[in-house]
Amino acid sequence: EELWSFSPGSQLYTWARAAGGGFHPRPQKDIRSIVSHRGLDMSEDGNTVATSIRSNKIDITDATGALIQTLEPPIPGGERLVYALSPTGRFLATGGADVQVWEKTATGQFAPSSHEMVGEMVGKINSFSEANAEPKSLATAQLAWSFDESLLAVATQSGFIQLWQVNSEGGMSPMDAWDTQLEDIHQLTFSPDGRLLAFADNTHDIQIWTVAEARRVQTLAGHQSQIQDLAFRADGQQLASASADRTVKIWQVREPDSAPEPEPDETALLRALTGYQGKVEALDFSPDGKLLATGSIDRDVRVWQLDELLVQDDLAYACDQVRDYLHHHPHVAPEARSLCD
Repeated sequence: EELWSFSPGSQLYTWARAAGGGFHPRPQKDIRSIVSHRGLDMSEDGNTVATSIRSNKIDITDATGALIQTLEPPIPGGERLVYALSPTGRFLATGGADVQVWEKTATGQFAPSSHEMVGEMVGKINSFSEANAEPKSLATAQLAWSFDESLLAVATQSGFIQLWQVNSEGGMSPMDAWDTQLEDIHQLTFSPDGRLLAFADNTHDIQIWTVAEARRVQTLAGHQSQIQDLAFRADGQQLASASADRTVKIWQVREPDSAPEPEPDETALLRALTGYQGKVEALDFSPDGKLLATGSIDRDVRVWQLDELLVQDDLAYACDQVRDYLHHHPHVAPEARSLCD
């Protein structure tokens, strides 16, 4: 296993996981010139990496950083480029005012799909707003693939989510469109089994909906600023959220067949991770679900042991960190040396 992180200076850092559980750094790689806040997206095997520079171009590179292709999706002026690489790297979805799906060819490069997604999505979304005098924006806010690549979720800036079914030949068929009653969805991610979809908007709350019934089952509240990233644990039972409020929160996820929960679930928070010196930009779980890696603007990548973290006693953990200091530092008062004994 490897841990990858990407800095705003276009450096790709990789660490190899050792047998004892630690990580050893590998030589850093220079991907391209300055990148946007979107950073990178990569296939599960690490052989296909997509990065976006500020001029709305997407560079496709291999695991060594060698450039394979540069894509230039048509993005009207003022629209923001968003994109999502499917887990195996077979598909790349791009969005701005329109949505385009690209498929990898035998040469390793991506070619645009011939399927027309936009017209069908417009029809689905307009059916919600025929009586509404204000037009709904179709500009894409977020894109997400299910883990088995059978579904693509498209979130618009006006709070609609359109699901697309992907068949074995790569064709796209529209499914339901959801009116979430939210605005400017920031993050969007499927649970590993594809039964749930989690997303966050500018209220700083997280909503979890069932895919099959388009039904909200859980609302998670507690962040004080914009949510930067979301990730499900491998078993789908926990969700982690990274925020500009300098915290990471780990939540217990309700079962998909649970009764609807319109109000925030006050019992769902399992752990809040603090101590970051800036907003937390990204996070992800290891494939086995045992580790959580977080990256923040303070230039640190932190790796957390999940099983220990979720059961630890906070006071005992704090004492483990300072016990040696209390015992040996010359400026500690004698009566304080035994505080953690």
